[in-house]
Amino acid sequence: MTDYLFFLLLGVAAGAIIASFGLGLLVTHQGSGVINFGFGGLVAWNAYVYSDLRHGAYPWPLPGIPARLHIGHDVGVWWASALTLLTAVVLALFVYAVVFRPLSNAPDLARVVASIGLVVVALALIDRRFGDHTVARSKPILPREPFTLMKGVTVPRDGLWLAVVVIVIALGVWAASRFTRLGLATRASAGNERGAVLLGYSPQVLAAASFVVASVLGTVVVVLASSMIQLTSSVFTFGFLVPGLGAALVGRFRSIGVTVGVGFAIGMVQSTFSKLQADYSWFPKYGVREGLPFLVIIVAMVVLGE
Repeated sequence: MTDYLFFLLLGVAAGAIIASFGLGLLVTHQGSGVINFGFGGLVAWNAYVYSDLRHGAYPWPLPGIPARLHIGHDVGVWWASALTLLTAVVLALFVYAVVFRPLSNAPDLARVVASIGLVVVALALIDRRFGDHTVARSKPILPREPFTLMKGVTVPRDGLWLAVVVIVIALGVWAASRFTRLGLATRASAGNERGAVLLGYSPQVLAAASFVVASVLGTVVVVLASSMIQLTSSVFTFGFLVPGLGAALVGRFRSIGVTVGVGFAIGMVQSTFSKLQADYSWFPKYGVREGLPFLVIIVAMVVLGE
């Protein structure tokens, strides 16, 4: 049993990323009514921005201009984090203003297609801007010393710290949605835009704010996690977005606690599959990790009926 406990704890970091992605999708949907499939691609770009800044350059996303502004040296954790978060804010506002604001009255299918288009653009942009450096690993931020829970169960400390960060963020989002005027207006807008107007807020402003908040919280998590996993053009775009979508679906895009809890559960259960594959010959060797989020999505859609 200690072996399985080890793999469960080893999956906490992945679960934290999945939970944060589910939370980002929930926040975006609450404020704008959009299920943003491009969320993973946007935060993936931000993760590469942070990695590039730690190597002395800043990448420009727009075509027709030089690919990078070369600084020449590592700008450090704080400057890299600040510039990356600023990029997350500007990019989120740009995407909302250019892509989703014009589609605010369009059918849901049109907005889904637009968000999938963002995925394609993000993948192409990362591949073009970073070329042979699309696989990268950033310098660590969180403490990485081993943590021993009990005899035979020792795991890296950074994954546990990442889980704490995600839980604190989730509690902050929950408190803001319950006890602040902006949070109440956002919840009112999710149910009926007239509710937000009666509280004195523009639905468009709330939608833009939801994109920014989701982008910032997702970027914080991927920056902290970028030293734990190899950055690739698809790891955040698909690898964590699909499980995050499953978590948000189970939470009906409303419950923060359920979304975060299911996100952690998916990541931790996926981690135990490595042990199951080693222990049991009948357990599938390929595809089972990727299949679990899709199973969660299918069950959620069938059971919830929405």
